[in-house]
Amino acid sequence: LVKITGIRFQFARLFWKPMFAGALCAGTAYGVYELLSKFLESNSVKTLAAIAAAGVVYLVAVLFLRGITA
Repeated sequence: LVKITGIRFQFARLFWKPMFAGALCAGTAYGVYELLSKFLESNSVKTLAAIAAAGVVYLVAVLFLRGITA
């Protein structure tokens, strides 16, 4: 692609930053689910809360790491 388009891709921006944000997202989802397991019995509530928390962490991580550019 570099020869055809003349655009050089930055590997860190395309691969490592989103992967790191995804790892934080997964860890958050797991942690929130396990934490709520001690207090709640409903799997649906625990799952939805874990997904919501993980989504917020992913968004903040991608913005903080500048994984999204204009």
